[in-house]
Amino acid sequence: MKRALAIFLAVLLAPACLAQEEEHGPYLVADVRVLSNGNAYLSIGAAYPHQTMTIFIPAAAASNFAPITYRLKQIMVRGKIVSYKDKPEIVVKLPAQIRVLE
Repeated sequence: MKRALAIFLAVLLAPACLAQEEEHGPYLVADVRVLSNGNAYLSIGAAYPHQTMTIFIPAAAASNFAPITYRLKQIMVRGKIVSYKDKPEIVVKLPAQIRVLE
């Protein structure tokens, strides 16, 4: 019974947890790369491969963005920081996850 209740609560609360991803930044977008496969990469701190962090926009979501407009802009990013090839990365799928600072 306790296990069933725990599973029920986990499923019920999962969307709320996702909606509460933290906002990180501000970051300076040093470089933008859009590969032939459609994936877009915003390099933070320095151009690839010397970036300190990457904002990754998968090809399936890239058509909703204009990645080049972020170049040399200060941004805030909402999402979860993960490690990819020993460097921090945030996967972004919605334009609302990136906020350009004035």
